[in-house]
Amino acid sequence: MPNFENPFIISQKTGTPNFEGFGDKFLSNGDAARFKSILGKKGEKNPGNSNPKGINLESAMSYEEIEELKTVEEERLDPLKRIIAWAKKYDLGDEGWIKENFEFEDDGTVICNTSLYLDFVTELDFPEIIKYVRGCIYLNSLISAKGLKLPEKIGGNLSLNDLASAVGLKLPDEIGGSLSLNGLTSAEDLKLPEKIGGYLSLNGLTSAEDLELPREIGTLSLNGLTSAEDLELPEEIGNLFLNGLTSAKGLKLPKKIGWNLFLNGLTSAKGLKLPRKIRTLCLNNLTSAEGLELPEEIEFNLELNGLTSALGLTLPKKIDSLYLDGLTSAKDLKLTNIKIEGYIYLDKIPYYEKQELRKKYPNLSIV
Repeated sequence: MPNFENPFIISQKTGTPNFEGFGDKFLSNGDAARFKSILGKKGEKNPGNSNPKGINLESAMSYEEIEELKTVEEERLDPLKRIIAWAKKYDLGDEGWIKENFEFEDDGTVICNTSLYLDFVTELDFPEIIKYVRGCIYLNSLISAKGLKLPEKIGGNLSLNDLASAVGLKLPDEIGGSLSLNGLTSAEDLKLPEKIGGYLSLNGLTSAEDLELPREIGTLSLNGLTSAEDLELPEEIGNLFLNGLTSAKGLKLPKKIGWNLFLNGLTSAKGLKLPRKIRTLCLNNLTSAEGLELPEEIEFNLELNGLTSALGLTLPKKIDSLYLDGLTSAKDLKLTNIKIEGYIYLDKIPYYEKQELRKKYPNLSIV
C-alpha cells in the first residue's frame, strides 16, 4: 500500500520511490500533471530494477526532479506557499498582495477577501483550499467547466459568460451577488444554488426546458426566451426581464415583483395577468391596449411607447411617470382621477393637442 504520509520512502518491492496515487490524492490538477510528467520520464528510463536493496532516491531521479517534487509537496503542506504559487501562475499578485488579501485558517482552508479577475483564463486550476471568496470571480473566457472546482461560497458576483454547456459545472452553494451564464443555450445539467442575492442572468437560453430556478433571486434575466413554456418562476422576485417573449401564453408571473417587470417583446396583452402592485412596468412593443389590465398602482414608471392609439387604455390610479411616446393623437386618452406625480411623455402628439391637454388637466405635467 502506498505511504501517503511520506511519499519519498523507497519501496522495498521495486527499489524505487513509491508515488503511486500521490498526485491524484493530494495535489491540484495542475500540480498533479507536473508530478506525473516527472514520474513518467523516470518510468521510461527505469521500468524495473533488479537490485532493490541499497538504491537511493538520487539513483532514480535527478537532483532537479527531486527538488521539484519537494516544492510540490511543500506547497501542499503549506497553504501560503500553495497560494503564492497559484497566484504567480495566473499573474494575480505577489506575496505581499496575498498576505494583504487572503486569510489562512487554522484548519488549512483559505478565505479570499478580494475579487479575482481571471477573464483571460480558458482553463482554471482553482485551489480547493479556498473555501470562500468575499469578492467576485470573473471567468468570462472559460469555455469548459471540466475539472473546475469553485469555492463553496462567493460573496460577490460569479461570471462565466463563455460557457456553452453546464456539463461538469458545480456552482457554489451560495452566491451573494450575481451569477452570469449568458453563454448557455440549454439548461441541461445546470444545477443552480438555492439562493442568489443579485442577478441571475441566463440570456442565452432559448427554452426553459430543464430549468430549475432558485427559490430566492434578486433579479432574473431570461431575455433569450421566446416562449414561456416550461417556465416556473419563483413566487417572489425583485426584477424580472423577459424581453424576448412575444406572447404571454403560459406565462405565470410571480405573485410579488418587488421592483421592475420588463416585457418589451410582447406584441399583444392577450393572456397577460399582472401582479396587483409593481414599481416599474415596461411593455414598449404593445401596439394595442386591447386586453390589457394594468395594476391599480405603479409606483414609478409605466412605459407603453409602442401604442399608437389610447383606445381601450385604462390607466392605474397612481403612477409616477407615464411614457406614451408612440401616440400620434390624444384622442381616447383619459387622464381623469389619475394621480401622476412625475411627467407624461407624449413625444409624437402635436403641440396644439398637448396644449389642450394641459388646459384640461392643469395639475399634470405633460411634455
